[in-house]
Amino acid sequence: MIIIENIYKSYGNLEVLKGINFSVKRSEIVSVLGASGAGKTTLLQIIGTLLKPDKGKVLIDNVDTFSLNEKELAKFRNLNIGFVFQFHHLLPEFTALENICIPGLIAKKNKNDVQKKAIKLLEALNINDRAGHKPNELSGGEKQRVAIARSLINDPSIILADEPSGNLDSKNAKDLYNIIFSLRKTFEQTFIIVTHNEEHAKLTDRMFEIKDGVICENMHKRIQ
Repeated sequence: MIIIENIYKSYGNLEVLKGINFSVKRSEIVSVLGASGAGKTTLLQIIGTLLKPDKGKVLIDNVDTFSLNEKELAKFRNLNIGFVFQFHHLLPEFTALENICIPGLIAKKNKNDVQKKAIKLLEALNINDRAGHKPNELSGGEKQRVAIARSLINDPSIILADEPSGNLDSKNAKDLYNIIFSLRKTFEQTFIIVTHNEEHAKLTDRMFEIKDGVICENMHKRIQ
């Protein structure tokens, strides 16, 4: 499903990623753990094709993503990869429903079909009563659910989440991971979640750790 081969990335003289290799199976939920500054977000941006590595490959469903031209890559990203960010990045002038619809409209899908799918996602995430509310009228947990719904609107095969529980208390964080597992059952997406929180990382199927620019798998039994 996802194969990351020999990824290197430097910023000036600072070498952040020093040969990252790992793979993720279809419909797996994995976490990438690491201290602040370890390169977690850099790696996630490379997997999501938002950032180009200095060296190495990212293969998604046998597509060598960085062999695509900019237009092809943008289209591939929009249709195949969903993003969830720590700070939500919801547009303040739009309602929850409108925010969820945006990636579908960018993909030039039928507006009515996109709205129907957005309503279905709101219902799946138990926030359909918040559809007409703007971000400043939502709680932190509700904003994150809207962000997750937005990431799913184009039926991407992969969801990349950058510290999705970073601004949530422990109860809301665990609820968020339960939602992710519920979504996996329903929509069969693959999730890669980066976090600095080992307790949260242990909630996933497999846990990887970035340290000194390389990655290793930490064997653990997922917390139920």
